[in-house]
Order: sequence, then structure tokens, then C-alpha cells
Amino acid sequence: MCASEHRLGIAQGTYLAIALADSTVDTGILTTDIVLQDSDWYGFELPIPLERNFTLLGQRSDADGARPALDFVTQKDKVRLGNFVTLTMRHIALVNFTGGNYNMAPGVDLLAHGLPGDRGMLVTTDCIGLLKLCYPADMQEQVVAITPRPSWMPGQQKIQSGLPQPGCVNVSDLDSAAAAAVPPDRRCWPQVGLFEDTALLAFDLDANQKQIYKGYATHIVETFYACAGVLTRSCVEELGTVGCITAMLRGAVPPVLAPPPEPSAFNQTTGGSDWATASSGLTRGSDGLRVVMSGDLENGPGGAAAAPAISVQLGACSPQLPQTMSYRAAAPSRQHVELHTDTITPLTPQRPEVVMDARPGHEVTLLPEVLGKGSYGRVVAGMYQGQPVAVKILLDSSLAAWGMSAQPKASTAAVGSETGEAAAGEPAAGDKEDGADAGERRLTENLGQEVAVLGRCRHRNVVTLLAACLEPPRYCLVMERMETSLDKLIYGRPGQLLPLDDVLTIALDVARGLEYLHPTIVHRDLKPGNVLIDNPNSPRLVAKLSDFGLSRLRSTAVPTANPEDGTPEYMAPEQYATGNFIITHKADVYSFGVLLWAMLSGCRPWKDMPMVAIASSVALYNKRPPLQAIPAKRLPHKLQRLIKACWDKDPLRRPAAADLVKELMLAKEQVGGWVGV
Repeated sequence: MCASEHRLGIAQGTYLAIALADSTVDTGILTTDIVLQDSDWYGFELPIPLERNFTLLGQRSDADGARPALDFVTQKDKVRLGNFVTLTMRHIALVNFTGGNYNMAPGVDLLAHGLPGDRGMLVTTDCIGLLKLCYPADMQEQVVAITPRPSWMPGQQKIQSGLPQPGCVNVSDLDSAAAAAVPPDRRCWPQVGLFEDTALLAFDLDANQKQIYKGYATHIVETFYACAGVLTRSCVEELGTVGCITAMLRGAVPPVLAPPPEPSAFNQTTGGSDWATASSGLTRGSDGLRVVMSGDLENGPGGAAAAPAISVQLGACSPQLPQTMSYRAAAPSRQHVELHTDTITPLTPQRPEVVMDARPGHEVTLLPEVLGKGSYGRVVAGMYQGQPVAVKILLDSSLAAWGMSAQPKASTAAVGSETGEAAAGEPAAGDKEDGADAGERRLTENLGQEVAVLGRCRHRNVVTLLAACLEPPRYCLVMERMETSLDKLIYGRPGQLLPLDDVLTIALDVARGLEYLHPTIVHRDLKPGNVLIDNPNSPRLVAKLSDFGLSRLRSTAVPTANPEDGTPEYMAPEQYATGNFIITHKADVYSFGVLLWAMLSGCRPWKDMPMVAIASSVALYNKRPPLQAIPAKRLPHKLQRLIKACWDKDPLRRPAAADLVKELMLAKEQVGGWVGV
């Protein structure tokens, strides 16, 4: 059994305090609106020291998708972030989180000053923060743009201000009871904007309005803000930005309370942004999936065959299992709620938000950018529900239905790979039962297996499946889009090795993904091309496992007809054994050792060697990629010992994925840097 995350359902402020204080809890599920009170913290030594990463996750309303509201009532100094500790908040409406000037003193009053030298992190994702006062929209963008980011978080500040609010509710037209029932992210506000990617140091202000650093940074990602009032330009011109907002907070000057915005069409499927739709309450539905094709997927924008966007309905696509998974609210006791953490089996329900139908209401915009090609089809860029996606399309015989031409069968380029490796699950030349039909049959089976696995997975280090169609003529998977692949990070910069801290961060993410999958899901094709990366070269780097076409979902270990499936350079010795038909999750652990070696050395394992030579070296002569290829300063003893353990010829003696996580965390502490981020 793999290790479980420990989650606590939170329906009262007291349970939030319990979750933060309990070192075994790493995730709190906010199941309803909460107003924090001083009594919630009685019995705790304050501030509560948070020495581990913690996520507070809002359970969005089943009725309208509204985020639950967490009203801080300007509670102060209840929690202290430890060094290199990250507190993450997702899908929450944040109310009264600060009583001061947020533009001058960004942060959350609940968080106390860190200890000298500590550096913590507060991250918000898909939240909405309610601000008392904002600058006019154009000025708001200018103020954020010139605010420096923390030195360890390079990049540009990204913000959109003055977004339209279609479908919002004007509570001024309602009586007090009806107005109170409207969630914050469904109301009309004088101004709404989006912090796409904004990083700020957290400050307090002293009596003289001087900034005092609080020992942590705030990273605001895809988080909306809503303003209860807007500064007037005349006030800013007369008193300055700081003087005006200070005077208004003290009530000396009234702010502008803008009238509710007029509803406007902002949910365009062929371009533009969909953020205002989400912020004002139009939720992402689950009624089906259709495709909008834009431009020429063969030649790119402006190509010879470029055409206006057209809508294409997918075929009838039915989910394989009933979709019944839902969060459970916590009982009024100190009870851990384990969500999506049990071992995944065929009895695990598919995630309910994965769209498998072809009913109106959902569209995928296929953009004129091909991310990968193979003889099975294409992976193209797209937009789905307002977010960038990667759309995996099968097969050659049906590419015309997508407006694309078929590639010759000799093509061997893999999705997301620049190395010319065979695509996962692609039949080799001459290995066809009934010609092309047999090859297509196997590809569609692999696609179905990928849906069976990814449709049940919900983990930070496993790529997210958003929608799929498993019926002709338009087989496809719609998945979250990542920025790059590990293959490109390792081999795309000749002469440059991945920084050791990045190596350990990626290795930890991969190990955590395997820990979540094992033992019932075996990836069977773990390699750099199947590890996708977001936010490379930044403290927010995250790695996710992808391409589960060779994976199988089983309750127990069972025989396989194709133990040799995989990429030869990364295959375990038992996969080459002629009489072996049992492949367990320990094959992934062997592949992980090769992956770690590749990241540390910057070399390709068994370069230019044919499969037969690799098989004899690994299985017959017990050879492994040379550790001497890794510079000595990049191979501390703990990593060397770990790689050798992964490469043990006996699968039973290889470490479990949970052990990989523990050893890598120790190694990361040994070399320094962010642990667990």
C-alpha cells in the first residue's frame, strides 16, 4: 500500500486550527462558509508553528460551483510559517484577510512574522480575494507591474484589471436575507480583476506607514480580486496613491462605489479570455464536449489551408464506470477524511468532472500548433474551458475528420519527444495481425487504458485528464498543457546540466507520482519524454507523469502478454526475460533510477546501442549506465546509494516509491534548497 495523504474536513473555524496544529494533516477541505473567531484558537499556543507544507482546499458548491468563503475577520498572528514551508489555498473566497492597505502591505493578517532568517511562502490558486479599495483599473495594473518580485521568483508580474462580469448578481437590488445568500464570487463588484501570476513580499505597516517584512512571500496565481470600492482619480492626484488609500481607509474621503457592470458576452470559444466568466459566477459545466478547429493544423496560422474556426461534434462517448466521486463533509469530531488517497483499483470511480459525452455545452478550440507527431496521429495545442490544453488525437485513418493529413507509417516521432523514439503503444513494422486494422485496434486499446488510469487519478504529480472521446471517428484525449518536457530540459541545452536542486525537485515529484500510483498502476514507460514540466527554472517548478498508454489498472499483479513493452534504455532486467510474464511496480523503480542518472549526468543511457545489445548488457551481464558519467560533486553518497538500490536485479530488493520520497527529501536537505515544493 502506498502512503496516504492525511486530510481533514473543515466545517468550523476550530477544525482549521486543529488541522494546522496536527503535524499529520497536510490538507484541509473547506466544506462550507466559515467565519473565524477568537474562540477557535483557544487551547493552542499561538502562533501555531506550521513546519510542513499545508493545503487548504475549498469544496466548490455542487449547485453553482461557488467557492466557499473563509472570513478571516482580520484575525491576526495565529499561524507562523516555518522556513521553506508553503501554505497553499485553492478554490476559496478570501474575505477580510487584511485590515490594512493591501497595496502597501500585501499578505494575510492571520500569518505572524516569521523567525529571523526564515523564508516561507503563501500561495493562492483559483481563489477570489475581496479588497476594500482598489486603484482605477489601468492604475491598478501599473502599480502591480512596477512592484518588484522576490529575488528567488524571477519573471514578470501579470495582472488583468477591469474584467467584465457577465451574469453577476446585483445584491443592492435584494433584501438583506437574499443578499446574504449570494456567494462573494457571484456578486457584482465595482471592479474585478485577475492576478495571473503575481509574486510579492509580505509586509506589515508600522504607525508611520513604514513597511516591515513578515518573513514570507505571497504568490498569487490565477486568482481573482474584487473591489468593494475604487479610488477616485482626483483623490490620487491630490493626495498621491499612498495618501489617498490611507485617507479612504480611515474614512476621511469616500471611495467611488461604481454601479454594477452591464452583463457582457465574454465566453468566446475561438479566442480571448474566459477568466471573467469564472470570476462572475458562470461555472464550468459538465454537459459534454465538442471541438472548434481554428486555422490550419498542418501549416500553422496563415498557412495555405487556413480556414475560419468550425465546430465539430465528437462521436457518442460513454464513460466506462459511473461517476460518483464526491467530497465528504467532516463529522463534528476530530476525524480525518481521506479523499482520493486509497489505492486505485478498477472499482475506483472515474472523476466526475472528466467529460466523456458529446452533448452541447463544451467546446475544445484546436489551435494551429502541433505539439507532437507520430504515426498514430497528433498532439495539438488547444483551449478548453478557458485554459490551455494538449489534445491527443488518433488515428491516421481518421485524421481527415480533423482537417489533417495522415503521416506515413514509417514515422516514429513520439509525442513530446524530439528523440525519434517509438510512440508508446505503437506497433512495430511487421507486427500487425490484420494490417492497419490491428495497429489501430491496439492504439485505441491503449487510449482506453490511458483514460481508465488518468480518469481515476487526482494528484499534483500526475497530468490531469479533462475530457476524452473513445468512439470513432474522432478519438481524442484533452489534457492539461504543460510548458515543456524533462527530455527537453536535459538534452535541449547542450553543455548545460540541470541544476542539482532542480534535479532533486523533479525527482521528488516523479517519486511522489509513483507513490500515488503504486502498486496497482504500473506506468511501464517512465522516461524523460513522459515527464512534463511546468514553471522550469523557478521555485515553482513542478513535474508530472504523463503518457499512460502502456499502463494497466489491476487489483493485483497479473500476467501480461507484452512484458517487453516500453523504451529499451529504461526497461528493467525482468522485462527482457523470455520466460517472465509478470511485471510489477518495481519495474518503474528501475526506470526511475535510470531517469535520475540521466538528469545528473546529462547523458543518454545506452546511446546508439541496439535493443539486443541493451538487453544482453542489462539482463545477461547485469550492467548499468556508468556512475562515472556523473560529476562527483553532483553525486552525494545518498544519491549514489539510491540509484544502485533502484538498479538491483531482484525487483523485490528495490525500494518502494515511498522510500524514494524519503531518501530524496533527505538528499535535498543535504544539498539545501526548497524541500517539498
